[in-house]
Amino acid sequence: MQPDSPRPRFPEWLLAIGIGLGLTWVFWSQLWLGGGLIGGDLYPYYFPQKTFYADQLADGRVPLWNPLVGLGYPSLAESQTGVFYPAHLLLYGTFDVNTAYNVVQLLHYVIAFVGCWMLVRQQGLRVPGAALAALVYVYGWFPSRICLEWAVLTGAWLPWLIWLAERWLRSGGIGNGVVLSLILGLALLAGHFHLIFVTSVLLVCYVLMRMVLARSQEAGNVPAWRRLVLLGAFVALGYGAGAVQLVPTWELTRDSQRADSIPSEEYDPAYGHIPPAALSQVVAPWLWYVPNLFPGYSIQQSTWLSYPAATNDVEAHLYFGLLPALVLLYGLLSPLWGGRRYPPHLLGWAVLGLLAAIYATGWLLPVARHLPGFGFFRGPGRYGIVTTLTAGLLAGWIVDGAWRRGVGLDWRKLGVIVLFGVTVADLWLVSRLATYATIVPEPPIEFRQQSDLARVLSHEPGHPRVYAPAPNLLTLTGAAATPVYLGLGPSAYFGGPLTFTAEDRDAGPLSQLDRLRWMGVTHLLMLEPVEASQPGLEPIWVGFDALLSRALGRYDEPFYLYRITDAPGRVSVEAGDSDARARVVRYGPEAVSIEVTSDEGGTLVLRDLLAPGWRVSVDGKPAEVVAVDEVFRGVEVPGGSHKVEWRYEPASFRYGLLLTSLSVLLLIAGVVGRKRLAAWQNATAD
Repeated sequence: MQPDSPRPRFPEWLLAIGIGLGLTWVFWSQLWLGGGLIGGDLYPYYFPQKTFYADQLADGRVPLWNPLVGLGYPSLAESQTGVFYPAHLLLYGTFDVNTAYNVVQLLHYVIAFVGCWMLVRQQGLRVPGAALAALVYVYGWFPSRICLEWAVLTGAWLPWLIWLAERWLRSGGIGNGVVLSLILGLALLAGHFHLIFVTSVLLVCYVLMRMVLARSQEAGNVPAWRRLVLLGAFVALGYGAGAVQLVPTWELTRDSQRADSIPSEEYDPAYGHIPPAALSQVVAPWLWYVPNLFPGYSIQQSTWLSYPAATNDVEAHLYFGLLPALVLLYGLLSPLWGGRRYPPHLLGWAVLGLLAAIYATGWLLPVARHLPGFGFFRGPGRYGIVTTLTAGLLAGWIVDGAWRRGVGLDWRKLGVIVLFGVTVADLWLVSRLATYATIVPEPPIEFRQQSDLARVLSHEPGHPRVYAPAPNLLTLTGAAATPVYLGLGPSAYFGGPLTFTAEDRDAGPLSQLDRLRWMGVTHLLMLEPVEASQPGLEPIWVGFDALLSRALGRYDEPFYLYRITDAPGRVSVEAGDSDARARVVRYGPEAVSIEVTSDEGGTLVLRDLLAPGWRVSVDGKPAEVVAVDEVFRGVEVPGGSHKVEWRYEPASFRYGLLLTSLSVLLLIAGVVGRKRLAAWQNATAD
């Protein structure tokens, strides 16, 4: 039976928040002081998204489409921008990009710490055990993954959801179920749903475990099947609350690099597993986090019983702190010589943590990949988050026992305090060795307003699209750039006509000028100068750039910017007469206005990506969308002068917003209805 614990009082919430904030200073003081992160996906992926997002919020818009990356993509559907996530709306609409990014990360470290604290207290542990468990969970798993923004944004809510499920199982109160639904919906709005999927699987397993091991603490005399149905309804309403994000993403997945219809894209869900030998990092981290070797060296050399797929040392990271691991080992072995035994509910947690560790190796994927959800996400190593939570909980229970047996400030309690301090130092050190991110005092994104490239491109006619090194990076200047890097993107970029293969990138853009013109590319940004005899190019700028030079670490060599001569640009008219003209009057993320004049009419081509949701009108009247060369937006226009309007109005967004609204209304109605029913019952009883 799971022991009861007192509900944390208000001062204890303050204590948990205070320790959580203090730990963010210990681990990330440079972020508090205005520094910034570099490395991993930060500049190729996250900052391009967040910079565009912040710019749009500053203009009073919430962007559903991003026209800067490649030929554009649905920023809402791709999900990792977190378009409607409240923290993003508030912070990116208030601060500069680097400050907002830092505050979002630090805020979620505190959220994760407090949530784990409350969950562990609920499992029967006192404050010292809760503090250690929360330290292990938050700072054992997240810091090495700080280059993956979604990890802490979504993983922070895992302990909160389990905590609320337990509260609901004990009380049966509708309020706990409603809050669970709202937090689940909130977590979905943050984007990247893998850890939410892991949380959902854990939630199901936890509830089943609770019903078997802790029957005496079930809510009243409500039958088990009814509790399961009601909890399932709350979870379903939680997914409904996040539908404004889920539905557009679901639409995109059907035509993305993860769809079965893209045979040329090899998508392996086993990428990012933990090789079995690498599980020894829990007690021997020095074998895996080797300084002065390239990141991932030891992990990549691990082949013993390893699943045949690639991985890296961030995805394969699993570490609790050496002392908590030894404490945990002691707790598992002590019953052999008559020591304190784990209670049944903690043994249940141990089973869940062990199963998660086994799944993290990828061994179960040949079967699991055929189950819904398990084959969609990459990175089975991420299931180690459950193992880390379990390790923290079990180690915290051992520490809790030592603290309870202490009298005054004796050697036991001093040992617990020392254990906590040493573990902080241990986890801090490992977080600096097993990661792809580095903190610098002057992050490149801070020099965005000083970019010479941004100034030059802003004075170029039309709306430049640049072929540039480092996918997505140039979009930080506000210019459109190709090739692309997207975690979930339209299939045209992955096996379609807009794909840049490794061979294409090796050959360089000079061998593909005709193709680049066809794509609407107007400029080339080169790392080396082009021979003067190269036809079709006009040099317009040479120099260093305050932003890109820092982001690429290119301090000693300049960039070279060329205009592609005779490039048609964004718009053109495929018509019978040579005097046909088209001009972009207004170009926005979700609305483009074009004036076109021709004698004979023809097809007006906008060399932006055609995707579901784009509508077109000619002179204010709806017109039929034409797919030009499979990927571009086109519309037939008659002879004469006309105004063409393109608007992005995806039905998936409307349906998702409707479902979110209905779900939230149902939750509100449930709370109001329950209160009125209780009031009526009290009145009739009187």
